[in-house]
Amino acid sequence: MGGTNRKLTRELNTAINQTVRKASRLSTQEITQELAVAQKVVKEKIAVKKSKHTELRAVVTIQESRRIPLKDFKAKQNKRGVAYKISKRKGRNTIPGAFIVDKFGGNVFKRTNDSRGPLQSFRGASPWGVFRKQRSKKKVEKQVQKELRKQIQRRIRFIELKKSGAI
Repeated sequence: MGGTNRKLTRELNTAINQTVRKASRLSTQEITQELAVAQKVVKEKIAVKKSKHTELRAVVTIQESRRIPLKDFKAKQNKRGVAYKISKRKGRNTIPGAFIVDKFGGNVFKRTNDSRGPLQSFRGASPWGVFRKQRSKKKVEKQVQKELRKQIQRRIRFIELKKSGAI
């Protein structure tokens, strides 16, 4: 890096932020291999804290309590209730007597008793639970370590090309 006006911390920051994007994408893919839900829905449940040049640290967090609403699992209302599919490896399930209410975000509800009493809301699986159950953390960590090495090498190669005047 000598002889260039680039700072090492800024280049490492760029490499870390590129890697954290990949980590988020890999985590989303691991979860959606099991869940029958769009990646967009899972991505909303994953929080990414990017690195700054003052603190070279990035974090990808899947919050424990965030369960996905049942409507996102391709819920369809039929005569018997609401049919949905949570796992890609298993068939559809039905909640007898349930219904979908568009007014409340299109979620699935069921009355708790025969009268017009309170409604019970239904939610599907938690992305955190699926990620933990599949033991995906080690797989993602291995791939993220490879990606970080690749990104750092890429930044070094870019600086060398810039210094030589090729770019």
